[in-house]
Amino acid sequence: KLRKITYSAPLYLEIGVGNKEYTLVEIGKIPIMVKSKYCNLNGLSPEELIRNYEDPNDPGGYFIINGNERILVMIEDLAQNQAFIENTAKGLALRLFSSRGAYRIPITINQNPEGLILVSFSRFKNLPAVLLAKALGLTKDAELASLINKESDALIVNLYEFASIQDTETALMTIAEKMAIQGTKKEILDRVKARLDSTFLSHIGTKPENRKEKAITLCKLIKQFLIAK
Repeated sequence: KLRKITYSAPLYLEIGVGNKEYTLVEIGKIPIMVKSKYCNLNGLSPEELIRNYEDPNDPGGYFIINGNERILVMIEDLAQNQAFIENTAKGLALRLFSSRGAYRIPITINQNPEGLILVSFSRFKNLPAVLLAKALGLTKDAELASLINKESDALIVNLYEFASIQDTETALMTIAEKMAIQGTKKEILDRVKARLDSTFLSHIGTKPENRKEKAITLCKLIKQFLIAK
């Protein structure tokens, strides 16, 4: 610690070429956990530890890297870009962490008491899933039903609710109205498109040409949710 170096041990590998004899080669160093069975302090009595200027009450279990004490912390986390179904206080929900580079955006799919399947991500909260799919380019109800491919009353309710929306522009303007996005029509459309491109399933892509694939993926997620329901 005083010399600001790493407490480590050499790591060796037996290397041989062809029929030649193997040679022991040092390929690097590996940090040693203090008080582990490979540590120089292992098995020493309290008196011996004191003679070696070590605290006999030090439990060990850490590493010394460049003179600093470091520990390993176990963290349990959800896998990225993978859908999970779970029971929450508000009922069944599908969760997915869409990761692209340093950005990690949680996406949640659930169902309200009226039967509408809702999607929440970034600044978009409780956005109807069918409306979102239509905004991404899947405007035909028959195509949506075919991709979701799960017959249920919930699907019929959701398709019927937005049956009047038959084009992408109307779907985008409806989303803008729900999100209270202001500006001229062109500004509103550009803002909604930009936000959907950058924040919804960004691991698939962030360009306009990725919207159709995002819509198809959304249909797959809805199918998983309906199967779980």
